[in-house]
Amino acid sequence: MSELVEYTVYHFSAEEKLLEDHAYPGLAWHRRLHSELTEKTKNLRDRFNSGEYVISIEVMNFLKDWLTNHIGNVDKKYGEFLNAKGVY
Repeated sequence: MSELVEYTVYHFSAEEKLLEDHAYPGLAWHRRLHSELTEKTKNLRDRFNSGEYVISIEVMNFLKDWLTNHIGNVDKKYGEFLNAKGVY
């Protein structure tokens, strides 16, 4: 779980830098989504570390939603934006 949090922070930081470098108009909104996802990930880690529960359906649903909704829908929008600018 700690590695998931570390990767989440790293990934979002790199993604936001790329969007900032290319003046993505939805960056503020995207940062808010990242912040919410990061806080949720940290909360899950803390609950797991406290022994409150083991990896559960809640964690799996969170990760599934992240992959299918955030990456599949939200990130796709900035992908189209960057592609239009010649960034692949």
